[in-house]
Amino acid sequence: MNQMKMKTLMNEEDQDLGGVKKDAVMDDEMLECLKNTMKDEFADKMRNMKHFLDGKMADMEARSTANVTNHNRLVEARLGAIEREIATYGNELTKEVKQWKMKLD
Repeated sequence: MNQMKMKTLMNEEDQDLGGVKKDAVMDDEMLECLKNTMKDEFADKMRNMKHFLDGKMADMEARSTANVTNHNRLVEARLGAIEREIATYGNELTKEVKQWKMKLD
């Protein structure tokens, strides 16, 4: 038995389905061809999805790197400002200590 009978849910009046009759017959070769076509289409979709996801991952990594780099720059700038404030405060303290020494002498 090399053939498989396909049944549709169409009414009895609707015998023609665009060139396919209600009780169309599909042989093993046609089924194998359909199965291979569907496998190929699925494989193509999976490759496309992998390519898309790889692109998204690369984009996210690039953005993450850019964000870290930008954050590091902001931290370095803030640390530089803090160092300058400490140096300024240290200079002021040194001046005050000298003034107190002069007053004590």
